Amino acid sequence: MTIPTEVSFRDMEPSEPLRTLIVDHAQRLERFATDILSCHVTVGHEGSHRHQGHAYKIHARISMRGRQIDVSGSSKSKPHKEDAYSMVGETFDALRRRVEDYVRERRGDVKRSSPAT
Repeated sequence: MTIPTEVSFRDMEPSEPLRTLIVDHAQRLERFATDILSCHVTVGHEGSHRHQGHAYKIHARISMRGRQIDVSGSSKSKPHKEDAYSMVGETFDALRRRVEDYVRERRGDVKRSSPAT
């Protein structure tokens, strides 16, 4: 089953290679949770750096049964991540970790802290 994925571009020209990369990353999330209902990703410019090009902001939201998970990334706070492609990878890594955490929590695999005695 494929995850319905919507990609929006703000303050920048749409990029088909970037859209394809985002859809590929979204489809890989299915390995970690089979009940993902949809994925929406917004990519945009966040101001500009005169000498280093544009800063990118990426927001990803997935809807699952019982939960929505949001992750945002910005290259403005990470000058070593100046291109949108690396920001997509970083954002989806964070999204994957959040999905894995939720799945573990839902299964009851999350360890509970025992009270200090």
